[in-house]
Amino acid sequence: MAVPGERAARLTRAIARRYRIAEHAATQVVELTYRYYAEDPLLLLALAGRESSFRPWVVGRHQDVGLCQVRARIHGRTEAELIDPETNVATAARVLRECIRREGS
Repeated sequence: MAVPGERAARLTRAIARRYRIAEHAATQVVELTYRYYAEDPLLLLALAGRESSFRPWVVGRHQDVGLCQVRARIHGRTEAELIDPETNVATAARVLRECIRREGS
């Protein structure tokens, strides 16, 4: 899914600059969040920024893995799978959607 033009380009540049990551890496994450969490992609981007600073290889102290710091054993994925940005964002989007449905917005 393509992300809407100039807005996405500005967002990508801002993320790359703020988090000191390659622009192509920021583009990938922006596209993934729009694909997997179209309801509010900025919410998922904020989560990735806060949890991992947009670094997909990060492993937290509680074995949270990847961009959105998903816990493998709780959310039905392996740690190796969650290092992949697409798998991580897709899983995080599913978890976020379930939490919002359960608890409300």
